[in-house]
Order: sequence, then C-alpha cells, then structure tokens
Amino acid sequence: MSEHPQYQLTDDAVNRKSVIAAMNAYLGGLPKDKTFVLSVASETRSLKQNAYLWSGVYPAIVNFMRDHHGRDYSNDAIHETLKELFLPFKVEQMAKREIKIYRSTKKLTKREFSEYVEHIMRWAAEFGCVIGEPSWPDWKVKQAESAV
Repeated sequence: MSEHPQYQLTDDAVNRKSVIAAMNAYLGGLPKDKTFVLSVASETRSLKQNAYLWSGVYPAIVNFMRDHHGRDYSNDAIHETLKELFLPFKVEQMAKREIKIYRSTKKLTKREFSEYVEHIMRWAAEFGCVIGEPSWPDWKVKQAESAV
C-alpha cells in the first residue's frame, strides 16, 4: 500500500476542481530534493459489468447447458471454466507442482472485461447459445476510450 494519497478525477467539474486543488496542496508539501512519479491507473471493471456477467451471461450458459445437453452446472463452474479458456495465467511452483493461477475478473480493466465478455458471447454462439447484449448502449469499452 502506498504511503501517498490517491486521487480520482472524474468528468464532473466540481470533482476535478477539488481534486486538483488537493493534489496541488499535497505536492506543495513534498520535499524539493526528491523525485516523484505520477502514474495513471486504468479503471477496473465496473459493478454494472460484473452484474451483467453473473446475472446475464453465466445464467444463459447454465440454462442452455441444462436445457439442451442435460448438464447441470453452477455459475461458479462456468466462471472457472471460462477463465481457463479466455484469461491469461501465471504458473507458480507449489510442493514440486506447477499451479496455474488465472487472472481474476475483478482485476480486469473495463476494456479487458468487455473483451472477455465478447469472447464468451462468441464462444457460446458457436454452440447455439445466444446471449443478449446488456441494456446500456456503451457496454463495449473500446481501446481508444480506455487508453490514457
């Protein structure tokens, strides 16, 4: 955890003004003989995106598998399976075994999460499982929108 404060700018003019003022006040109190690095973090997936995944995408696949293949899978089983199919992993050694640790969907950026959902939708469509798009129009986050 950083010992320095974190600030989040939004499109709201009042927020921007107050955050910039707080940043200026903080920066003014820093030692003059030190180097500081300002970084811009990508915003992680939204709660709305996650809710769509768990209440729209996964249940559609669960229902399709039950209705068309007689298989009864949980949302959790579908989640873990799709992470293995579509998310990167790292390998760690544990008791002389290699363990694959898949990236958490919680840590995906909004753009990465959108791409993940699109991969799932295309994959499911190959088997005849059509998953409807979310009701909000800007659910697909494009590369340019998330680039800083």
